[in-house]
Amino acid sequence: QDTHCTGCEVCDGGSCVDEDSECDPGEFCEAAVCVDCLDNSDCTGCEICDGGVCEDNDGQCGAGEFCEAAECVDCIDDGDCTGCEVCDGGSCEDDNSECDPGEFCEAAECVDCIDDTDCTGCEDCVDGSCEDTDARCPDGEFCEDAECVDCRDHGDCTGCQECVDSICEDTDARCPDGEFCEDAQCIDCRDDSDCTGCEVCDEGSCVDEDSECTGCESCSDGACIDDDSFCSAGEVCDGGQCFDCVDDSHCDGEEMCFNNTCVDCIDSSDCSGCESCDAGACVDDNANCPEGLICERAQCSSCITEAMGGSPLECPGCQSCDDNTGLCVDDHDNCPDGRVCKGTQCSECLSDDDCPGCQGCDDSGVCSDEEGTCAGGGDCVDAQCEVCNFTLCEPCTNCDDSTGLCTDDDSLCPDGQICYDGNCLACDGPSPSPGFGCSGCQECDFGSGQCVDESDNCPTGLVCDGGQCATCSVAGDDACPGSQVCDSETGLCVD
Repeated sequence: QDTHCTGCEVCDGGSCVDEDSECDPGEFCEAAVCVDCLDNSDCTGCEICDGGVCEDNDGQCGAGEFCEAAECVDCIDDGDCTGCEVCDGGSCEDDNSECDPGEFCEAAECVDCIDDTDCTGCEDCVDGSCEDTDARCPDGEFCEDAECVDCRDHGDCTGCQECVDSICEDTDARCPDGEFCEDAQCIDCRDDSDCTGCEVCDEGSCVDEDSECTGCESCSDGACIDDDSFCSAGEVCDGGQCFDCVDDSHCDGEEMCFNNTCVDCIDSSDCSGCESCDAGACVDDNANCPEGLICERAQCSSCITEAMGGSPLECPGCQSCDDNTGLCVDDHDNCPDGRVCKGTQCSECLSDDDCPGCQGCDDSGVCSDEEGTCAGGGDCVDAQCEVCNFTLCEPCTNCDDSTGLCTDDDSLCPDGQICYDGNCLACDGPSPSPGFGCSGCQECDFGSGQCVDESDNCPTGLVCDGGQCATCSVAGDDACPGSQVCDSETGLCVD
């Protein structure tokens, strides 16, 4: 009976034989012992039958796999995985926690990124690494350390700029000496202080600016220079001021430059004849002529009047022209009442001798009619003695109002005769003195009975011409007496 058998054996026909039913379901009875298997076919999956037991056998799995609970798996624990993988349910799975913070586990490797979203700024994910990508920056910028920057090195900048802290900055050192870097371009200046002299900064260039100079100066190559074009026509610029002249070369003809003005003369030595220098101009000056003569066109001349048949020349001041001598003489009639003409000027009298006719000089310096000065007891009226009248005088005499006496008057005699003691006589008649009966500077030539010119009766240098003292320029070069010649500048006869 079965009791005489062991384990899982049963008595069958007197023999103890293995009986699988005596074992748990799925077990086999082998040699009276319940076993999991008899051979590999009794096992499942990757198990093999080893001593009646189904055991996991890695050899039944693919390369690199493990047999766990009859199944082929990638791993049994984390040690079976590589890199940043962990064993999860028999499979090696990427696990970010196995990587450094901020990294990702991808295909068992720790990487910076899996896609672009894992990167920052202008980076792109390339093969698990966040790489700077210029294309993600605006045109002209570069991606550096995930930020868009102007530059990474000097080569990324233009012109005279250099890369400083990822920014292209103007750098004067990259320009030639004396220039400045502005907006990547080398320029002469940034403001007026960078220019020299009268230059100003205009759009980066130093340019001449006339307004920086004074007066008539203009700006040339940064320096203020005299510029005649800023003066009126004919003027020259000197030291920033406009003048008529700076030297004689700026004046016309024989003019000279004096105190920046073109003048005919500086002193009287620059003038001719009887002229004097007055305020730079040569002017006729009667003071340079003998007394009584007038300086006319640089020559000393007598005062020819219309009555003498010539063009009248005006005598200076209160003088009038003496028709007989052609000289300018003091004429009291040209002065206010009571004043006398002395040396061309009307002035007060100093003595009776200064007064005309029968007048005398009073204490106030005024000439006034004076009693007892007229011959024959006549009255002095307006400097004339009222004694004689035409009816009381001899035929060729006339009443002299200044003396009240009858005086000879040649004009009352026929031509060629003179009046002497009231009688008309020829020039060669009885005469008390040389020149008797002749007018002006003439004398009587007793041989011919004619009145002839006598230059000795004229002031030095003048000649007697038709009874009048005149310059040789009027009378003629051959009018000078003896060996004297006519000076063309003064019109006087000189040795």
